[in-house]
Amino acid sequence: MTGIRPRGKRLILRILAGQIAIGMAATLLSQVCLGLEAAKAAAYGAGIAIIPGLYFALRVFATPPGTPPRTMLAKLYAGEVGKFVLTAALFFGAVMWFPKQMLPVILTYIACLSVNWAVMLKPN
Repeated sequence: MTGIRPRGKRLILRILAGQIAIGMAATLLSQVCLGLEAAKAAAYGAGIAIIPGLYFALRVFATPPGTPPRTMLAKLYAGEVGKFVLTAALFFGAVMWFPKQMLPVILTYIACLSVNWAVMLKPN
C-alpha cells in the first residue's frame, strides 16, 4: 500500500478492519451454532467480500495525484471488472467447496459488505 494516498489508505484500512472483525465474529458464531464446516464456509464468505474489495481499492487508490481523468476512469473500470470477476470466481468456489453450507457463506458475505456502507456513512 505504499503508493496509496493517505486519505484513501485510511478509508481502505477502516473498511478492511471492519470486514475482518465482522468476518471473524460471523465465523465464531457459525462455529458455536452450526459447527466447523459452517465456520469454514463463513470464513470463505468473508474472503469473498474482502479479497475483491481490496483488489479494487489497490487498483483505484494507487493512482497518483494529477493522473488524467481518462486514465483514472480506465483504472476505475478495470478495477471494477476485476472485482466482478474475482467475486464470481470465489462464489463459484463456494458452490464447489461448500454446497451444503451456502447460508453461512452468503450471510457473512452480506454482513462484510455492509461494513462498506457503515464506514462511508460515518464521518471521519
